Amino acid sequence: MLEAMSGSRERIRMLRFTWLAAATMCALGCAGDEQSITVRVLADGQRCVVSNYDISCKDIGRYLRETLQIARDRPVSIQVDGTERSEDRGHRVRELVRAAGYSRVISVGFITEPGEDKEKR
Repeated sequence: MLEAMSGSRERIRMLRFTWLAAATMCALGCAGDEQSITVRVLADGQRCVVSNYDISCKDIGRYLRETLQIARDRPVSIQVDGTERSEDRGHRVRELVRAAGYSRVISVGFITEPGEDKEKR
């Protein structure tokens, strides 16, 4: 019986992840052909990664605009690593990207680690 419950929990976790991924994509514009650019905020909140390049988060707007020459109307997805202060870190970087002139910005983070149950049994 425990194995059946464990399998059921795993399916629920996968459904949650699938739903989150689908919701993120739709929020960025399911109907459009534009591909979003992803900015990953590392756990320290000071470093970000975009296009496999590690950069200070405070420089992310200039990097998107000047180095990568990303159009300001292109969707930007902010993905926050870890759960500690994830909402604050995501908000901070989202505002930095918006201050650089990008208007289609969404941030995605977790309050708890994916797959972690709130209640320990």
